[in-house]
Amino acid sequence: MRAAFTLRSSLTAAAASTVVLLGACREAAGPSTARDASGAEPGVLQLRVAAGATQSVAGGAVGGKVEWSRAPGPGVVVAPDVIVVDDTVQAGRPARVTVNTVLPNGCWSVDGEDVRQSDLVLEITPRDRTAEGASGAPVICTMQYRWGAHAVNVTFAHEGVATIRVRGRLVEQGNGTVDEPITAERTIVVRR
Repeated sequence: MRAAFTLRSSLTAAAASTVVLLGACREAAGPSTARDASGAEPGVLQLRVAAGATQSVAGGAVGGKVEWSRAPGPGVVVAPDVIVVDDTVQAGRPARVTVNTVLPNGCWSVDGEDVRQSDLVLEITPRDRTAEGASGAPVICTMQYRWGAHAVNVTFAHEGVATIRVRGRLVEQGNGTVDEPITAERTIVVRR
């Protein structure tokens, strides 16, 4: 199903330098096939702007040492720091890991994360959700990209090289047919 976007620009004489861009959308970033029981979806790690879009996409540089199952290309929005963690952590002590997702518009918000750990491998699936109107009616959303921070604490039991794997989605904005799983990984050193 194609997302339905209604855009309205509001410009008044009193605020001639302010333009407010709002959108009414039912499928803001494309429907996910992996919603959980609460309606949360795997977070968007890469957002491809639909062909013919007039909005320019600034930024999207990936902060250090992240490896992708599919590298972001031109026209793809990515949070500047997808996986934030110290390069070296201490075994037996909690370490903070933050995963930043792309929130495609103002209707999206962070809704937790699924975390699995097996020895020195940590898998995080960030969960985000979109606001819905009564009976599935469209809601009014600001049309701006934001970052959603998902923070977890992890303790690695022993020293070695740990892998932090984030499972999310690549979505094409405005095209509900593109919703693909994507993975970002980063390794860190665990010392005694």
